[in-house]
Amino acid sequence: MSAQEQLMLNRAAFSGNARAMEDASYAVSAIADVLGDGGIELSGYQHEGLTQALKIVADSLNDRAAYIGSEILGREGDE
Repeated sequence: MSAQEQLMLNRAAFSGNARAMEDASYAVSAIADVLGDGGIELSGYQHEGLTQALKIVADSLNDRAAYIGSEILGREGDE
């Protein structure tokens, strides 16, 4: 792969990762607001659903971080 092709690939990856992280941040913030609002009564189902959504977002962010670490920064394994 040429240096130009690698640069273009890296820019696309960073752009996608930035969008995913922005979306995740928005979702986490909204869920945290709901869970932190004592005035909103949640059923067990609702609480568990919001908790699961936070776990999904955390997994997505972890996947993005791993991708950046290995593919962009050249890291191997957990650091």
